[in-house]
Amino acid sequence: MKRLTNPIVIKDIRKFYLDQPVLGNKEVAVTILEVGDFKCPSCRGFKEDIFPQLKKDYIETGKVKMDLLIFSS
Repeated sequence: MKRLTNPIVIKDIRKFYLDQPVLGNKEVAVTILEVGDFKCPSCRGFKEDIFPQLKKDYIETGKVKMDLLIFSS
């Protein structure tokens, strides 16, 4: 297995999504960061199969907020 020589830490990644719109209450302590690509079949599957229930159970009830970081291939 190849070891990363310069791993990305959360404080570095935050600058890419801090000014983006947030889904849910911005004041909630828990954040889900979705890293997605519009061309990715797995990302599409997440949006169609998992996201609706996640939104209903956690975002709409105020338990979490969700940010999106677009990672295009």
